[in-house]
Amino acid sequence: MTNDENKANHSESKRKSYGESGNFSKHEYSTKLEETKNKIIEEIERDTNITADQSIKDLIAEIKESEVLVANQKLHYNEMVSQYNKTIYSLPLALLRTTLGHSEINYL
Repeated sequence: MTNDENKANHSESKRKSYGESGNFSKHEYSTKLEETKNKIIEEIERDTNITADQSIKDLIAEIKESEVLVANQKLHYNEMVSQYNKTIYSLPLALLRTTLGHSEINYL
């Protein structure tokens, strides 16, 4: 193709895109704008969902870790309560238990 033919093809394709006046029609412009907007929104939502999903997974993992920690602390507390209750009923503390104000502690 010659340089003149390239210019003619370019001008023709430009007329098809922009219309005879050289400008996009309002309908074409709003359609392209809407399509672009929708693509951007889809990308943002996709990226947000990925990070939100990861954040939720992280929070769930932290909650599980906290539940395990609480369960372990309850077990430790109940072991200490058991040891305390056995101690206040053994001699010689059993004779002084009420005088010293020691009473049995309930388990969790």
